[in-house]
Amino acid sequence: MKLYAISDIHTDFIENWNLIKQIGNYHHDALIVAGDISDNLDVIKKTLDLLQNKFKYVFYTPGNHELWTRDYHHNSLHKLDTIINLCNNRGVITKPHKFKAHWIIPLFSWYHCKIPLNKNNIIQEWTDYHLCQWPLLQMDLAEYFGSLNEQYLINYENSVISFSHFLPTAKLLPDPKYLKFKKLPDVSVSTVLAAQIKLIGSQIHIFGHSHINYDILIDDVRYIQNALRYPRERKENLVNLKFVLEIDE
Repeated sequence: MKLYAISDIHTDFIENWNLIKQIGNYHHDALIVAGDISDNLDVIKKTLDLLQNKFKYVFYTPGNHELWTRDYHHNSLHKLDTIINLCNNRGVITKPHKFKAHWIIPLFSWYHCKIPLNKNNIIQEWTDYHLCQWPLLQMDLAEYFGSLNEQYLINYENSVISFSHFLPTAKLLPDPKYLKFKKLPDVSVSTVLAAQIKLIGSQIHIFGHSHINYDILIDDVRYIQNALRYPRERKENLVNLKFVLEIDE
């Protein structure tokens, strides 16, 4: 079985939805989707259903877009539970799964952000600050989302492939002077996630969010981002699934 990865497929754009529909059949293979399908629950459902018809296994963890609440009448954490439940009902894998010598470990994550928000310190042009709705946690969101992974933070004896939506280190971003959005490092990185990747002994970590594709070795971990991105960001109108490795079932 081959393992592939993609992120940030944003299928609420019709151009992206049509590209995902054109993916061939990989009925013996698995796909990691590292967040940002859509904020629309119907789009999330139909996208996951489509991918499940194309792959034997689909692994998924939500991104920030999924937790926007503009058409949702509860807070973002309630929406997270709703999305995980719909995944469970469809057989989409959101928990650690073992294939003989390999563990695939989804990790919930968020960038560092204190709740309740300090309105004087938010980045006004960053949509999460306006469309996410959080209960009064009195804690950092990176810490909270990291706590959702605690039951899986063990020493795995086999090979570990982990994935998240957000970045575990700013080393996975270029120098801010090369960024169109200069404040991207402030809304991308979780050091909690970095510590968890180290704790579980991950050899490969898949991530998304920044729309800047990477395949790089840092401190003995291979980091991969393979974002489809927004239509305006792509030079080529096609889907390049990123081959990660061959694994035994």
